[in-house]
Amino acid sequence: MASALSPRAINALYFQAFGRNANRKEMLYWQGKQDTSLRTALEKTPSSKTYQGGKKEEGSAGDQLTGTYKDLYEQMKDMLDEMKKRGQILNPNIEITEAQTAEFMKIAESEVNPYYETQFKLAREGFLSSLGYDRDSVLRNEADLERKYGKAFKGLGEQAAESGFAQSGMRQKQETELTDTVQRSIFEGRNALESRSNELARAFGQSYGGSGLRNIQAEGLGLSISNAPRVGDGSLVRQSQGGGLYSLDPNIYDALKGSQEFQQTKDLSTRTSELESAFRTREANEQLRNLYI
Repeated sequence: MASALSPRAINALYFQAFGRNANRKEMLYWQGKQDTSLRTALEKTPSSKTYQGGKKEEGSAGDQLTGTYKDLYEQMKDMLDEMKKRGQILNPNIEITEAQTAEFMKIAESEVNPYYETQFKLAREGFLSSLGYDRDSVLRNEADLERKYGKAFKGLGEQAAESGFAQSGMRQKQETELTDTVQRSIFEGRNALESRSNELARAFGQSYGGSGLRNIQAEGLGLSISNAPRVGDGSLVRQSQGGGLYSLDPNIYDALKGSQEFQQTKDLSTRTSELESAFRTREANEQLRNLYI
């Protein structure tokens, strides 16, 4: 006598035929039907899966899955099949408007830029501090040279006067040699300052670009020095005109993009893409939830 199939009976017949239990779709189809119908279908289709009316279904991507993963696959497949029947599909190309992209960029900038702004301020402070220290050291050295030069120059005059050679060629020679020595020391100090300043500026520019250097120069933060003083007659004659501490080729540094600038741009792009991806995922999940409901 035929009887209605229970889940236990369905699994028993499938295990007998295929060595496995019925999957969810098979279970839903056969539950409550007559056992003779399933027996007949199993006998006619002794391999693969048996579904409605004894039809054979070809193997699918879920055939390689087992356990919980197979159940999840079957549930998702059943849900999508049901959605197709209702004419509902997921939009695979969720559109993002220019306004949304601008908003994502704004969020990315609020997250990324503060870090790089802080790093720039720290580097800028260090750069200016080093330049200022080197410049002040040169000026202090020149003041010390002036003091020593004046004392030595005066000493030569007194010594010549005591020896009766106040207007002699020997005194003039000694004074000229002393003056040349002091002037040479001043020029050497100025050259060393320029070389050191250019080195610091190049390092800063390589990290923060030509725009970073231009911004500092535009602020007029005292990064200049008067021309080297001229030595003569026991004192230093200081010049009223001067220039910047460093001079870099504008053809190179005006268009230079620093490593930190490049990394900042890269981080902004990456974070914006992450935000867009998260948006797409949320939209897809929302579509899926609404359609499933």
